[in-house]
Amino acid sequence: MDNYDLVPSGLIKLIKRGFNAGVDHSGASIASRPAFFVGAALNLNPSEPDQEIRNAYRKVQAGAISS
Repeated sequence: MDNYDLVPSGLIKLIKRGFNAGVDHSGASIASRPAFFVGAALNLNPSEPDQEIRNAYRKVQAGAISS
């Protein structure tokens, strides 16, 4: 049984650079390439604003679409 722990930015990267590129987590080819739209959440009232900003930056760098 495979178990993986992914932080949100890791999951975004897996979807954008993996699944949407036609490969799974192990690098094997996927039969058909999906076209997932990847967004991300941001806490607008965090107890630690600096940490939330760093997390948001990592999500955007991983490929989350911001608007």
